[in-house]
Amino acid sequence: MTAGELVARLLDAIEGQAAALEADDFARFDALSDRRDELVAALGRLDASAVADEDRARLEQAGALHARALAVAARLRQETAEELGSLRRGATAIHSYARPGANLAHQSLRLDQLR
Repeated sequence: MTAGELVARLLDAIEGQAAALEADDFARFDALSDRRDELVAALGRLDASAVADEDRARLEQAGALHARALAVAARLRQETAEELGSLRRGATAIHSYARPGANLAHQSLRLDQLR
């Protein structure tokens, strides 16, 4: 595969990652991350002189897009962490309202009914 083909596929993979994040399709994002890693490794094995100037420009474009996708992923991770924290605080609040012995009145009614 030529450097140009690798760069084109890399750019496609990164664009796909960005689209997957926008669609909350994390399985697709992960699959495309694996593909991106393979393509980056293949590009790393090439001689730098084999990469044309237009391909270098497209690599810079891919790098910028990847940085934006990572920023979106970081924001989504932070939002998820905040939502989980809110759920944990809510569960703690619910448990703190439970009073020891709150069901004793119901048990005593059963005792009166049994007499």
